[in-house]
This record gives sequence, structure tokens and C-alpha cells, in this order.
Amino acid sequence: KLNPDINFGVNATTFSGSAADNNIYTTANRFASVQIGVGIPIFTQSQKAKIKSSKTAQLIAANESANTQQELQINMKRLLTAYENNNISLKYFETTGLKNAATISNTADKQFTAGEINYLDFVILLNQSIAIESGYIEAIQNHNNIVVEINFILK
Repeated sequence: KLNPDINFGVNATTFSGSAADNNIYTTANRFASVQIGVGIPIFTQSQKAKIKSSKTAQLIAANESANTQQELQINMKRLLTAYENNNISLKYFETTGLKNAATISNTADKQFTAGEINYLDFVILLNQSIAIESGYIEAIQNHNNIVVEINFILK
């Protein structure tokens, strides 16, 4: 927009009849003209301001892109750490926790049936067993949520 413009034009036409110079022209007569022009921008302040504005907008977009990239990297590191911690919890539940919950439930059932414990103790033991199983289900849900978030960032 700040460079000069060069214009070039050619015009050809025919004319039939009498003209202003009192001559009679037929369609065999052709009239041609050529036009050449140079446009030099004089008022360039608005174009310079637009260029400066575009450069500033480009810098802002680059900074926002870098910030977003950094946020994604930080979020990915956080998710990978949470994934590793959650895997430790899942391994505990799968190797020890669920077995303990089954043992507590079976023992409480046997003791209650044999009359060794009262109903309140039986319910307390069953609540402990259910709490362990509930913790396992929460760990699975957390694991699935983390995997979904990681896949969202990667795609």
C-alpha cells in the first residue's frame, strides 16, 4: 500500500456518422487511445498505522500461542504425575485392598452368624469393607478421567 501504483490502459473504438469536426466517418475508421498513470501515495500515515497495528497483533498472537503451549505442557506434566500416583492406588486396591475388603466381609458374616459379634459391630465391619470397595471404584474413575484428559491434550 505504500508503493506507487502504475496504471496502463488501451481503448479502441469505431464511430459512424458525422463528428464535431464536420467530417463523416465510416465504421472502417478506428480510433485508439492509450492511458498511462502513476499513483504516488501522499497520505501514508493511516497505512503505516495499520501496518504497525498488524505487527502488534502478530506479536500478541505469538505470545498467546506460547502461553497456551506452556500451559498445555504444565497441565500434561500434572496429569502424568496424577496418572502415576493413581496407578499406585489401583495396584494397592487390586493386590491388597480388595482382598482385605473380602476378608473383612467374610469374617464379619461368619462372626455374626456364629453370634460372636452383635449387629452394630457387623454393620461397622461391612461399612469398612464397602468403603474399601468404594475407594477402588473412585480410583478407577479418577484413572479414566485422567486418561481422557491426557487424550484430549494429545489430540
